[in-house]
Amino acid sequence: TKNGWRYARFESWTEPLRWNNTTYNQPTQPVVGVSWYEAAAYSVWLTSQGQIAGWLPAGDVIRLPTSLEWERAARGIDQRRYPWGDEPPDAERANYKKADIGRPKRPTLIGCFPTGAATCGALDIAGNVMEWMSTLYAEPGQVNVPEDFTPDIPVLVSDSAFDDKSEYLCCGARIGGFPQDRFRSFRLVWFRALLV
Repeated sequence: TKNGWRYARFESWTEPLRWNNTTYNQPTQPVVGVSWYEAAAYSVWLTSQGQIAGWLPAGDVIRLPTSLEWERAARGIDQRRYPWGDEPPDAERANYKKADIGRPKRPTLIGCFPTGAATCGALDIAGNVMEWMSTLYAEPGQVNVPEDFTPDIPVLVSDSAFDDKSEYLCCGARIGGFPQDRFRSFRLVWFRALLV
């Protein structure tokens, strides 16, 4: 994005923040250490690559989810507290502080907690890593998807990670983060073009 390029050039970003740290950079771990700007840029690149390769139909896009989309994936259509239901968190369902997965604490490989899956099939949506959303912190119910964020306005982030307490694993846990902060991960959605 326009604002993202300013930061990328000023800070000389060429890779995620922890790209060379093997604690955070195993091939099947979620990528961490990216800003909202980098995550948004990746989604634009992936959309382009998918359309060129033919696996992504014209008009469809890959992008960061809004807060409402992220919560729908986590919660499903009922009012469950956690992606797996209302049973309290445990080490079989999520990577969080009490799971005590080795030292130092770190994100686990994707899919290590199949019993913590959301009803839509999304894995590791509670715990493991915090994920960027395309929603302003001050407007959690917004439905439009902004193309850019200014660096002085916070964006919503899912508030549960490998070092958080169980209270942060609920489907509605959020915090704000400035889009240039590079301590997060992200999850993407495939947005299908409406056929008329």
